[in-house]
Amino acid sequence: MPSQRAREIGERVERFVRDVVIPYESDPRRDHHGAPLDELVYEMRGLARAAGVLTPHVLPDGGHLTQLETAYVLQKSGLSPLGPLAVNTMAPDEGNMYLLGKVGSPEIKERFLKPLVEGRARAPTRRDRRPPTAPSPRSSRRSGARSPARSRSTGRSATPTPLRRPRSTESPSTE
Repeated sequence: MPSQRAREIGERVERFVRDVVIPYESDPRRDHHGAPLDELVYEMRGLARAAGVLTPHVLPDGGHLTQLETAYVLQKSGLSPLGPLAVNTMAPDEGNMYLLGKVGSPEIKERFLKPLVEGRARAPTRRDRRPPTAPSPRSSRRSGARSPARSRSTGRSATPTPLRRPRSTESPSTE
């Protein structure tokens, strides 16, 4: 059973998501994949900030709700696919905020945690790390470039994975 504090926060988040966020689900400001544009996300975050539900899992003193309390509040934010974006509870930022809040130095908290909590920044994703001018890994494979972990003779991975068993190096018996 969540605490009284979590229930109060969760009720405010649920009311905000139902009354404010769900109508945005039909907003046409989307990219070619259907994901909301930053303009839409920051507009909803401004409304969440005004309603007092932006980053509800981080307390005003910088502390964090317990895991059970956080789960309850995040469940309420997830009543709409846009809810976690609007109230700033989406992954990976939620986990990053928790970790930075627990172990970050004051300098780290100021530099990285504060912009995340305020909803002004988002954690970079793997897709964000490759410069736009860098060749894609797929195109380098077509060009004949090989990574060190790839076998020169077959082009197959030299490292076995749980989904792929290594091929036998012995040739089939001719007996």
